[in-house]
Amino acid sequence: MLQLLFSGLFGFLTGVVASVLGIGGGVMIVPFLALALGRQMHSAVGTSLFALPFGAASASVRYGLCGLVEWRMAALLAALSVPGGLAGHYVCNQLRSSTLSALFAMLLFLVGLRMLLAREGEVVGWFKKVWFLGAFGAGFCAGLFGVGGGFLNVPILHALGRGMKVSVATSSVVILLTSVAAGAAHYIRGGVDVWCGTALGLGLVAGAFVGATVLPKIRSSFLRLLFAGVVFVVSARMLLQALLT
Repeated sequence: MLQLLFSGLFGFLTGVVASVLGIGGGVMIVPFLALALGRQMHSAVGTSLFALPFGAASASVRYGLCGLVEWRMAALLAALSVPGGLAGHYVCNQLRSSTLSALFAMLLFLVGLRMLLAREGEVVGWFKKVWFLGAFGAGFCAGLFGVGGGFLNVPILHALGRGMKVSVATSSVVILLTSVAAGAAHYIRGGVDVWCGTALGLGLVAGAFVGATVLPKIRSSFLRLLFAGVVFVVSARMLLQALLT
């Protein structure tokens, strides 16, 4: 019972941070499950994906009511991200991910660097041409690592000329659809701690609502710097994971 309460409180904290940054929160939940609760990595990934839709749904509703979501763009990204999530789930259950983790850590570092240097609404030509690959990759990494994929969705939307607030809001919808698909695949294989995932999910709902309420009051430049900082942390975590496995 104490473990479930702890999970719910951590879910609330994660929901606030994740909804403000447009990420699913898996980059916080997976290490929490693996390190604090001692879950095996495959179980941590599956349980994270089971919990993420709770918070993503809460944030999506709030952002939708505020008029910040570009629904057509969300549907387009999800059409690429969902198949990627299913593919990532398959690889998660077949291969060791240490090499992919190291490569993806380098990619995240470059994404974070771009977010630090980019100006609001700036469009990078080459990134605009390969955004569809990034959307599939975001879903793939979601299914493989138990994360929402927002750390790629937000830069994609930003590179396509959307402001940070719209990018964050639209990313939440994509995370919802992708995590439902990938989480269902993990659940079918039995890799989900349902009780712990539910506690985390309920915490995410409350936290995401608070974070989504705060978002319209935050300056986009500050939000971009904050997001870049999170990306660097995720990059370091994934690289460390790759070196230790």
